[in-house]
Amino acid sequence: MTTFMKTTTTTTMKTKAATPVVLMNCCYCTRRRTGKQLKSGGDSLSAAKKKTRTKRRMHSKTLSVRANLKVEVWERTSMPLSEEKAETFFREFWQKKPLLMRDAIPNFKCPLDTNELAGLACEDEFSSRLMRVREEDKKWTLEVGPFPEEVLQTLPDDQAWSLVINELDSKIPAMNSIITDLFPQFPRWRISDIQASVSPEDGGVGAHSDNFDVFLIQAIGDKLWSVADNEAYWPDKDESFVPNQDVRILKEFVADDSFLLKPGDILYLPPKVAHHGLGKPHEKGACSVTLSLGFLAPMHEEMIWSYAQQESSKYKDVRWRDPWMKPAELGKSGAIDKDAISHAWGVLKKAEPKSERDVAVWMGKHATAKRFGESIALFDEKGFLEQLGANKREIDYDAWEEAGFLQRNESVRFAFIDSVNDNSMDNGDDDDSGLLFFAGGISWTMKTDEGKAIAYTLANEGELEFIGKPLKEKESVELLSQLINTEFIFVPSDEDEEDYDEDDEDHEEE
Repeated sequence: MTTFMKTTTTTTMKTKAATPVVLMNCCYCTRRRTGKQLKSGGDSLSAAKKKTRTKRRMHSKTLSVRANLKVEVWERTSMPLSEEKAETFFREFWQKKPLLMRDAIPNFKCPLDTNELAGLACEDEFSSRLMRVREEDKKWTLEVGPFPEEVLQTLPDDQAWSLVINELDSKIPAMNSIITDLFPQFPRWRISDIQASVSPEDGGVGAHSDNFDVFLIQAIGDKLWSVADNEAYWPDKDESFVPNQDVRILKEFVADDSFLLKPGDILYLPPKVAHHGLGKPHEKGACSVTLSLGFLAPMHEEMIWSYAQQESSKYKDVRWRDPWMKPAELGKSGAIDKDAISHAWGVLKKAEPKSERDVAVWMGKHATAKRFGESIALFDEKGFLEQLGANKREIDYDAWEEAGFLQRNESVRFAFIDSVNDNSMDNGDDDDSGLLFFAGGISWTMKTDEGKAIAYTLANEGELEFIGKPLKEKESVELLSQLINTEFIFVPSDEDEEDYDEDDEDHEEE
């Protein structure tokens, strides 16, 4: 039976000395940042900037390794990548072939230990899954959290299972730091989330393949990975997967290459490359933890439907009219005539983007509206902002000055677009000119230097330092007021600052 450690929980989620018992403490989810984020219980990253503050397999047995794919290895290439290494990576590896980076995060310590991760799986606000093999028929099953403590307390350490917790970066500042500090060359709008996979000795989720890019960061213990670049293993090859079970596992899996990942090692896998990981904890009864940085891969169907939703909402009260109609020819009342077709074509062409700026406005909303690339909800954006204006809270300059900065809510996506290839955003002083800024599926056009600087800072850095009072530009005041009223940004409390100071002291002691 997997031994989780009973630990004393504090308001700052620091892990105290543990006593080994067959019990896990599920109370680590002390709410952080006025309900926006949760505080981690361990270190952030050894190189994190202080400014951030922040199966045993049953159905897909790994067979002999073949030589079709030999994964290239970079020894001691520390993250973040240098400019030269980043250019090499995107040119030679991104969406092309796997790459193993040894000791990419030197002296890496996972921001959360296995107890804390298990605790999060007991909480409503985290998305969690438990994948394991059912004893009676050896089929993989999928259970969705939150889980009662007793379910996780009784997980065996001699069977195949994996506990997965998603969206850690949106609630755990130290997890978000992994993205901001170690992967700055990757556009944030393309990143889905950071998830953690907790597995016992030889545990995992079986051999499978995905439709998205992923960086697998070994965090606790070791993990034995096997990979294969075989079209038969692609996600859309239904015949290659075990039918009638909750988890998509390959029937058979012949590895091209295998390697053991240790803490701080990173394995990059492009879409469709099959992979199989087996936990190799450092101690008996312990667990291995892998952090997965996954990337969004929206379907073209989804993108087209999302754009159509946006455009169709502009014509929701407009009906078909045909004052040009002529009598149907005798015996041809079942026909749709040429004029009707031409009129319908004209209706549909209204939805076509007139320029790349039109696409930019939609894409910014789409990319920031939801996590995991979900479509834009049909809502009245203009009415929403007007309602906010009628009930708005003013900017508290004194609180902002005292805290020193405004904090971005990491559960909300931010982005900006400052140019397009057809130059349709550069139209002088008209309404179409200016920088496009997006947050939570809402768009703003920033025309002044001050407004643009605020947009750049919030989208790139996550914190907006105090820049004086009052703000000079009306658009800056309106933007920050609306972001505060939507709770997309907030002033951190005194308690938050004290918690950070305590963390810094603890880190120095370590």
